[in-house]
Amino acid sequence: PTFRMPLTALAQGFARYTIPDGLEPGRRAAAERVVDAVRRHPVLLAGTERRLCTAISRVTKGAAFPKIGAEAIYAIGFPGRDLGLAVKVDDGGLRGLHAVVVALLRRFSLIDDAAARALEPFAQRVVRNWGGIDVGRIEVL
Repeated sequence: PTFRMPLTALAQGFARYTIPDGLEPGRRAAAERVVDAVRRHPVLLAGTERRLCTAISRVTKGAAFPKIGAEAIYAIGFPGRDLGLAVKVDDGGLRGLHAVVVALLRRFSLIDDAAARALEPFAQRVVRNWGGIDVGRIEVL
């Protein structure tokens, strides 16, 4: 099932998950274990084939806990910072999602310059037609 949730609640949920102090002990231990596992083994989060979740976790060395969701939802918690970020593309399309996420991470100084450079391939995307001809590009202004 898919439940309706405001983006602010999703961002707060990811912030709380990455600082689980207020959770009951069993849930807190589980949250800490998952966040630590993603920090230590980012590839297990989403794989390696052009996966933004893996790339963000890898370049931030676990300072961000990202996860894509269905229908162009993206959420990130920041361990130790009591901060969360949530994004939703209204039409559910993924075409611009990665560019928006990377742009927001940069705009709010949530990643350093080295991480921003490493994530640049996700932020700039060439749009090609069926013939393989470049017809545009996706960018966040």
